[in-house]
Amino acid sequence: MLNNKGMTLIEVMISLLLFLIVSLALLQTSVLTVDQNMRDTLRDEAVRVAETRMSEARALCFTTSCDDLDTSGKGIDNVSFTSQGYSCPSWFPAAGIAVTRNVGNVSSFLFCTTRTVDQPSDDVRQVTVEVGYMWRGTRYDHKISSLVRRS
Repeated sequence: MLNNKGMTLIEVMISLLLFLIVSLALLQTSVLTVDQNMRDTLRDEAVRVAETRMSEARALCFTTSCDDLDTSGKGIDNVSFTSQGYSCPSWFPAAGIAVTRNVGNVSSFLFCTTRTVDQPSDDVRQVTVEVGYMWRGTRYDHKISSLVRRS
């Protein structure tokens, strides 16, 4: 008489294989979620870097020449951004200023910034700040613009 109370080795192997396939699918989903969260965090930090650079431009008096408002190596506190020995890679526009930030578990993450100024009229300047960074071999850019009027 056959004993049908247990499972055969083949049945156990098939059930383990199905469990492995489901586990790998869930693992891939969690890896994609973590990567998307890091991209969102980096984008948020790039926005903060751009807002900081824009605030620096707005803090300068309007009589400052446009050349001084363009990408200068100094921040609002007159401290050089590149003093820590970081420089922008070749893929970023010329004269970029390196800014490093601690983002998540990544220390000294490199953001490159460029600030340009156009003067459409004597009383108005358009300041544009571009922030670029690389994440997992992909280039990301964030750009903001603001009009500054003579008060």
